[in-house]
Amino acid sequence: YATLYIQYKEGTRNLLEQEIDKMGLSGRLLFSEDEFLERRVESTMKLFPLLLIFSAICILISVSGVWSVIILSCRKRRREIAIRKTFGARTWDVFSIFLRQYGVILAVASVPAFGLGFLFINHWRGQFQQQAVVSWWIYALVLAGMAALIYLVVVCSVLRTARENPADVIKSE
Repeated sequence: YATLYIQYKEGTRNLLEQEIDKMGLSGRLLFSEDEFLERRVESTMKLFPLLLIFSAICILISVSGVWSVIILSCRKRRREIAIRKTFGARTWDVFSIFLRQYGVILAVASVPAFGLGFLFINHWRGQFQQQAVVSWWIYALVLAGMAALIYLVVVCSVLRTARENPADVIKSE
């Protein structure tokens, strides 16, 4: 049993089938290049839903990790926030402290993550004959999504902590 791949011009399939029949190789399936590639990636396409589920799970784990780190930071800094509010700091001032801190962390973490991701994707794409282009806007979209997530978590956490009565916080600690 052997597989023979023949490249032919569009519109000459019938002629090719006749020639193959003359050689006594009838019963074999002929595929166009597109059909051949479709069959080759069929197993990958079956794997796609599973990869999608695992990606969603990884994103949920990441989000819960970011959420818990920021909430823990707010809990540890309740007294600091209360003292700042006592001395006249507005809620936005407290937001800006946390946003600046986690913005720097996001920037520092993004540089190696995007660099390694780019290298990994280029190495992986090199295995395929037809390669999709990975544009810069995909990385920008991921960075914007992470920044929006961090902003949302900081706003929710700091707002809850900043709304507490500073006198009650200072008395309890």
